[in-house]
Amino acid sequence: MADKHANQPKHSTGTETQEKGQQQQKEQGRVGQHEQGKGGQNEQGKNSQHEQGKGGHDRDLPLSPALLETLREYWRWKKPGVYLFPSSDGHRGKELPVSDKAVWYACTEAARHAGLKKHVTPHTLRHSWATHLLEGGADLRTIQMLLGHGDLETTAKYLHLSQTHLHAVANPLDQLTS
Repeated sequence: MADKHANQPKHSTGTETQEKGQQQQKEQGRVGQHEQGKGGQNEQGKNSQHEQGKGGHDRDLPLSPALLETLREYWRWKKPGVYLFPSSDGHRGKELPVSDKAVWYACTEAARHAGLKKHVTPHTLRHSWATHLLEGGADLRTIQMLLGHGDLETTAKYLHLSQTHLHAVANPLDQLTS
């Protein structure tokens, strides 16, 4: 269950692994605030969290109601201290966030348990998140902002469209003759 909780924010928000420690402290505060009837919302009334990512790029991360509920469930179950996902490694200590290696291992084990043959890493979840956003109708600029990229070329490398999605695109010529 802890593996599910540790990997779900990554796929739901598209965070970099390096952002995880910073995100954990903020998520714990956010989950705690929501548990107490308080909470952070953006101008559209949606739950979000402000992050500073790689290269000092600021961005707002969406915090879906489903993820928030999962994190609440985890928070009530584990009652974490400083970090939402503290290290469980005895020599590392619980005062530090879970290590990148532990997140990588949890992700690969979850993929193996799900019967996936493809090599899956935490970064694969970031790519999947970007692709799901695009397939769900988000425009490239929005995805670029959510990923914290300074360049659209970098964002384009993240997008892996399915054949179903590619074949579903309407030909503009067909629309003109209708």
